[in-house]
Amino acid sequence: MHELSVAAEMFRVVRVSARREDVVVVDLIVISVGDLSCVHPSALCAAFSVVAQDDPVLGNASLQIYRQSVVLRCRRCAAGHAVFNGQFSCVACGSGRVRVERGRDVIVDSYRGRSRDDAEVTAGQ
Repeated sequence: MHELSVAAEMFRVVRVSARREDVVVVDLIVISVGDLSCVHPSALCAAFSVVAQDDPVLGNASLQIYRQSVVLRCRRCAAGHAVFNGQFSCVACGSGRVRVERGRDVIVDSYRGRSRDDAEVTAGQ
């Protein structure tokens, strides 16, 4: 279950940023999970709740997870396109020489919380 290590890193990244931005409570974390990341959103939510459970800043934060589709770039003709039906070849020229441009990562897009003076804060990573 590598979701636990992913959740721990998400926790660290948001906690460091929240400290820097003087955020005392985070209530929402928005993330993108790539289709090729092998991260299951439900397992990630469960792992994050374990990692953050007793933390005063992130303990009650909820995760909003967006799926990030796979985008390829052809090394032969430079065409870019999304993957259709698991086909990892160029739709323009048929070449199998493609590279993944998007869809492998888990990215903290932003978070929302409150500062010491109770102002709402939204921060991006």
